Amino acid sequence: KDNQGAPNKNIGDAFLLAWRLPDDADLSQPVGTIADGALRAFVRSCLECQASDNLRKMTEHPKIQERLPGFRIDMGYGLHVGWAIEGAIG
Repeated sequence: KDNQGAPNKNIGDAFLLAWRLPDDADLSQPVGTIADGALRAFVRSCLECQASDNLRKMTEHPKIQERLPGFRIDMGYGLHVGWAIEGAIG
């Protein structure tokens, strides 16, 4: 909410988050405010995951490390600006 994004859905091992452009947005002009919000959310989520004692305790748990040696939290991100089709397909 702080960065104007909204969760859309869980897609297996990832989440789809959306920053919607206003209906009257002119894509020939910079959309920096929305892109800045998405980037701030990305940086914040990285920092909060790294600082989380709960995540650290879970990933360092002996049973997890025994089963998955060297396991750590890993996240990937993508950013798209432009038209997109949302909703159930198929």
